[in-house]
Amino acid sequence: MKNTIYITGAGFSKAFSQKMPTIMELSNDLMNNDLTSNYPNLADFIQKTKDSFIHLNSNFLEVLSNILLSNKLQFSIVDISNFEILKHEFLSYIHFSLIPYTIDSDKSELFKKFLLYAIDTKSQIITFNYDLLIDTFIKNNLSQSKEYQIYSNDFVGESEILLNGLLQEFSKSSKPLKKHGKLDILKLHGSLGWFKLPGNKNYDLNNIIKVNGREEQNEFLLYNNPIFIPMAYSKENYFEGNLFPFLWQKAYYWLNQCDNIVFIGYGFPETDITNLNFFFQFKDKISDIVVIEDNNLKKLETIFGDKVKPIGALNYIENL
Repeated sequence: MKNTIYITGAGFSKAFSQKMPTIMELSNDLMNNDLTSNYPNLADFIQKTKDSFIHLNSNFLEVLSNILLSNKLQFSIVDISNFEILKHEFLSYIHFSLIPYTIDSDKSELFKKFLLYAIDTKSQIITFNYDLLIDTFIKNNLSQSKEYQIYSNDFVGESEILLNGLLQEFSKSSKPLKKHGKLDILKLHGSLGWFKLPGNKNYDLNNIIKVNGREEQNEFLLYNNPIFIPMAYSKENYFEGNLFPFLWQKAYYWLNQCDNIVFIGYGFPETDITNLNFFFQFKDKISDIVVIEDNNLKKLETIFGDKVKPIGALNYIENL
């Protein structure tokens, strides 16, 4: 059996959660909605700066990511304390814009099928999505627990759930269950469920969080302030710490070892041109690029030929 890696993008999340806003939809909301009541400092900053950036061939969310989440930025418009407030409000806006959404009820069984299929075939998942659709689906469909490293029930075939190499098990058992497989998930762009140690300038795996006053190393939790690795414009700023290189080094190792690569809902947007160069070295292993029919289709077909399957994520997974 071939070892397959499924690489999921925004189209994957949108297919299973129709109301989940895309980056472009969030960007339009930032430009057009009144954020004053919930995010007064961010609203004021946007009002003062958006006219300067509106001409850029990009969406405004990416522009703000580049400005507000850059570790190297010498912020001259406001003092550093206000800058930290802006960053917090910006991340909170993204977090609370995405956090309410879960898998659509009529697609729950199909989503479960995909996860079980990945486990049964010893596949792995790499995702560009920082939403919590996979995380919350697993948590909500298993017994609730305040602990994060406990035994899973037979919803996943008595299997382990690994998120970025860390064991994520969601239901208690009086005795250890025999493991029949595991699901390994790697989040390349960070996650709305990760958060960093306050005051830490780098997103570093060695000192991410504090829990109940205790420092916990290499632990990721489901809810709190997120670690968010933004779009291509500012990713280079994250190489100061260990997190971003760690994720991509692990992705390279996985891709180098696998037999087959399938992209679902990721169409190599122009802002992620460096990603295209990275994955192109594994072109011979790519069997399918599953997208919807849109203006980007011809570009993809020029590069990848008949590997491009414009049938959408749901149709593809139904036929697994």
